Formats: sequence, structure tokens, C-alpha cells
Amino acid sequence: TAWGGPGAGTVDDITGNEWQGSLSGRSADAPEYPSASSALCLAFSQQVRRFTGTDKANINYPVAKGSSLIEPGVTPANDMTLHWDNWTDFARDCGESRVWGGENFPASVEAAKQYAPKIGDMSYTYVQRKVNGG
Repeated sequence: TAWGGPGAGTVDDITGNEWQGSLSGRSADAPEYPSASSALCLAFSQQVRRFTGTDKANINYPVAKGSSLIEPGVTPANDMTLHWDNWTDFARDCGESRVWGGENFPASVEAAKQYAPKIGDMSYTYVQRKVNGG
């Protein structure tokens, strides 16, 4: 069972040679393992938490009905707004979106969690040194 392609919705018994990711051809070259996109989401979110001193956020992204680049006029079925209350949830969904789009396996998203927040911490420390004359 998988996404059947533009306009096909969910189909049963799709063969491997029929399968396509919903982002195929529209994403940058990046490693599958660990997920580079997930790593960027995690590092950025950690950096923002360090700079702001909070995990709280109020992120809203409006999406118009039928505005999909892959299925124009079809998805989403209604106007919607993506919303995140905190950077932790944003980073989780940002990484998972790579799985949802068929670009990464769950293990590659999990692998990024082992190091990416540390990169966010290091970037925060680096900027603080520069700001403080170091």
C-alpha cells in the first residue's frame, strides 16, 4: 500500500518499479543515511532554542487548497495552516516529512538525532564567541 502517484491517491499492491516518492526530482542531492535534511532541521531548532532560551514557537504556514506542486488542483483538498507550538515538534515533523515524502527511511531520520543537536550547540557557541570578541 502506497501513494500511487499524482491524482491516484493510495493504492494497494503497488510494485517496486511503479513506486515513486512524492518529492522525486524536486529535492537536492543529499545523503539518505543519515538524513541531511533531518539534520538541518534538528541543528537549526537547537540553535534557535539556545539563542532564544525557549522551546516555545508560534510557527504558522498557510497552504492553499490545490496548491501542491506534485498534485496541483488535487491536494490539499482544503485550505489549511500548518502550525507548530514549539521547536521540538517543528524539528520532528521537519525530519519526518522526508519519510512522508518517500525520500528517507525512518532509521536515517533517527540517526541524525545522534549528532545534529550538537551541531546546533556548536554553532551557537561559535556565534557567541564572535559576538563577544573571541
